[in-house]
Order: sequence, then C-alpha cells, then structure tokens
Amino acid sequence: MAPPDWAPLPAALIRVPYREWKGPRPRVVRLSAALIVLGGIITLIGGVAATRAPVSELSATAAQLERFGVDVTRYAALFQGLALATALVVFGLYLLFAFLIREGRNWARIGGTVLVGPALVAALVHGEVAQVYAAAAAAAGLALLYRRDCNRYFRPRTPRYRGGGG
Repeated sequence: MAPPDWAPLPAALIRVPYREWKGPRPRVVRLSAALIVLGGIITLIGGVAATRAPVSELSATAAQLERFGVDVTRYAALFQGLALATALVVFGLYLLFAFLIREGRNWARIGGTVLVGPALVAALVHGEVAQVYAAAAAAAGLALLYRRDCNRYFRPRTPRYRGGGG
C-alpha cells in the first residue's frame, strides 16, 4: 500500500534569529560585557578569599554560642560555605547579565543598571574592598552602554518572521 499524496503547508512562518536582525554588535558593547565579567570574577575571588580567611567576628559571640551548645567551628564553617555559595550565585548573575547585554537585550541593560547602584552602596557601607571594585567595574561597563552609538543596538523591536517556501 502506497502512502497517500500530501502537499506541504503553505508558507510557514519561520522566526528570524534575534542576532540576525539586531545588526552588528558595537565594540563598546563587547567592552562593557568584558567589564561586567571582570566584576563577576572579582566577586568570585573575593568570595573564595572570604572562605579562606579566619572568622574573627565570632570571638565576641563564641561564649554565647557555646552556652547554647553550638559548636563554634561548625558555625564558622557554615558561614564560610554560605559566603562561597553567595559568591558563586552572584558570579552567575554577573555572567548572565553580561551575556544578555552582549546579545542586545535592553531589559538586561536597565536591570543591570538598577542592580549595580545598591550593590556599590552596600559594598561601600560594609567596607568590602573586593566588592567595591567588582561593582565599580560593572558600573563602568553599564555606563558605557548608554552612549548614543549603543542605543540603536538596544532598541527594542518586534520579532520578525520569514515566509517559508512551499
């Protein structure tokens, strides 16, 4: 038995990939993404350094913790593990925003700008030097994205479609 004859569907719509209709990526966008990744690397290095440093803040509360039956060394190890986990998550966010900005996503440019301000203020208030450098590098990268030659690349557009053949 032969298969039945069938005709292809007429002109199916095929979505044009995002990078094809954005146009060429400006050099400033690549530099900005590199600065944001640099901020993430500094954050990761600072987080790893925090896990290697001895915990000095626990000396004042060590007596209280021992009175409640808490092992101070395990408590300190827990906080060092949390510091490393936080550094890894923040590093991942830096990479995510850098990748999306490199792809021309305007919401990532705006969201990164909104997030870097409080990060810089918090790092300054807490006196964490590595985090200040990381946030400053990311802020410098994000500031470059608001130049006039970058606005075209970040202009939101509706998705485009190609007509399929039939």
